[in-house]
Amino acid sequence: MIFPFKKGVIGYDYGQKTDYNARHLGVDWNTNFEDLPAPVRCKVINVVTGQEGGLTIWLQPIGETRIIRWLHLNKVYVKAGEIVNEGRIIVQSGNSGHRPETGAPYQPHTHEDHWKSKVTLNFGDTLNPHDYYKHMNPNVKIFRNGSTYIVGTEAISEEGLAQLLFQSGCQDLVTKEGKPDFAAVNKVTHAL
Repeated sequence: MIFPFKKGVIGYDYGQKTDYNARHLGVDWNTNFEDLPAPVRCKVINVVTGQEGGLTIWLQPIGETRIIRWLHLNKVYVKAGEIVNEGRIIVQSGNSGHRPETGAPYQPHTHEDHWKSKVTLNFGDTLNPHDYYKHMNPNVKIFRNGSTYIVGTEAISEEGLAQLLFQSGCQDLVTKEGKPDFAAVNKVTHAL
């Protein structure tokens, strides 16, 4: 499994109250007309265009009942019924669709929502996208000091550090631009 988004949340997060709904059904990822890879091997079960969601792809990971949708896309490079491998570029993010409360176009981002087995638009049938990506980082390092173990993740760039902070639940240490907030990071950093 790979995490397909380079930056953190830009708009509404999962479960958050919105201008148009009691709880947001997914996550609005910070993307700006970027090619995005399939997070896992999956089947493309639908490609549709809607007034609010714009160009949308529906994915179903192989062997799962879960349905993943990405909305507001600019381009889709695959077809419904196709099986795609993890890492294959399948879409380009965008800003298609219109805000339900104003009719205005969206700023560029990708809305991602996950469904237990079918799309109902009922919050009780959703799954938290953050939970799906929680345990997937291959750069985990484990340090030992006597009987104490420290689990860390290696970041090889500023962008990588921001992604690791976000995936670790430290969204408050990442700016809206998807960069590490080094003033905040340095306040909580422990030297080894």
